[in-house]
Amino acid sequence: MKVLSLLMLRVALISGIAGALFLGGCGGPKLEGKWIASDTARETITFRGNKFTLEGSLPNGITLTIGGTYTYDKDKLTLMSQSVSMKASHPAEQKMIDKNLAANQQRLLSAFDSKNPRQVTWWKNDEVHFKTSDGKDTMYDRVQN
Repeated sequence: MKVLSLLMLRVALISGIAGALFLGGCGGPKLEGKWIASDTARETITFRGNKFTLEGSLPNGITLTIGGTYTYDKDKLTLMSQSVSMKASHPAEQKMIDKNLAANQQRLLSAFDSKNPRQVTWWKNDEVHFKTSDGKDTMYDRVQN
């Protein structure tokens, strides 16, 4: 009888711990935080709440920033862009960039969104691989604070 009581106590304890972990959201790696592209180190993406910010350096020295919201379900990441900005490396070029961006903003946002959904593959808690719908692969490492 004592053995049965101990067994039931263990089952109850294990069930309680498993339930707490489930309710606590310990369901695997989380996107929350800042990530850097490991192949080029010229691109970062930050996830906070349901928002993302992607920042990248283009070869001509222009910094591109795209912001919006995201959903992440199992292995699918969908980024819905809401804003785009560009900053020139030389102040004299900024006026031309602003003019071109104003004329092409919706096209840029649509092109970005057309890459959804992105396939997510976790290598470790701090290393994730995204593959866009058109086949572009990018590996990201979590930035440690």
